[in-house]
Amino acid sequence: MCSCTVSRTIFLACLNDCSTADLGKGLYIAPGLALNAAQRYRLHIRTNAGKEYASDYVELKTSPPMDSINWINSNAGFQIYVNTHDPQNASRYYRWEFTETWEFHAVYYSLYQYQNGMVVPRLFNNIFTCWQTNTPSNILLGSSAKLAQDVIYQFPLIQLAPNTWKISVRYSMLLKQYVLTEDAYNFWQQLQKNSEQVGSIFSPQPSESRGNIRNLADSGEQVIGYVSAGTMRQQRIYITPDQIPGWRLSFYSDGCEEVSIPNHPDSLKEHLSGDGNLPLDQAPAPPGAIRWWISSRYCADCTLTGTNKKPYFWP
Repeated sequence: MCSCTVSRTIFLACLNDCSTADLGKGLYIAPGLALNAAQRYRLHIRTNAGKEYASDYVELKTSPPMDSINWINSNAGFQIYVNTHDPQNASRYYRWEFTETWEFHAVYYSLYQYQNGMVVPRLFNNIFTCWQTNTPSNILLGSSAKLAQDVIYQFPLIQLAPNTWKISVRYSMLLKQYVLTEDAYNFWQQLQKNSEQVGSIFSPQPSESRGNIRNLADSGEQVIGYVSAGTMRQQRIYITPDQIPGWRLSFYSDGCEEVSIPNHPDSLKEHLSGDGNLPLDQAPAPPGAIRWWISSRYCADCTLTGTNKKPYFWP
């Protein structure tokens, strides 16, 4: 049994011993656990207020590797799905979660910037290439319990809009797969119904999802949550537009345009002072004159929509 002292409402990964690390925001981790699949485990929580909670003893579940993550492109959208199976027929109940990251470009490349009343070259300040990351909160559950073989085929993970800007340059998904017990699956399924399928008079009514955690001194206290034990499998994929026949390039911003202005102090101040516009490049002009292409900052500065810090895992 694991016993941990905590100071806030938490989701814990703490089994077998108390050598846990506090990662902040209610997240704890116990690295290097050597768990025996033949044994059952529980989580024991002790708060600073002196309350003690414990989960039921749970079976350790081992996730099989995923077979593949693929996609289907159609007029309805871009569907990403996962295939997996357990040749031992011992998994049956699955849960997935994923994080998506995509690289995108600004509509226009700003080679210059406005400083001290002048247009000067933009040095060491990339605002053309950015990345954005998203971790959806929806609950993804799949079961092969009613099938003869433990196979999950083309389980839908996410459907992206047709020609979405998320795949304008490169898109990545990091998918994590867990295997659940039947009780844990039922808890997550009830949580899914309460959080995602309630919203109209024809929707199922919300019901109580207590889970498997109890107050040791007060059985009447309502404790929401479920402790599971098991291994996690993960796989990352990358998708680029050239892998998708007929894919059309799309931008995160519509309605962008560039206009030219004269290289005159009053004109530069009028159009470039403040945060509204950015200089892009020199525009055609009569001999002896200089004009500048400019556009709105939203169309030329990708950091307004994402970050220009390249993820460590990016190719």
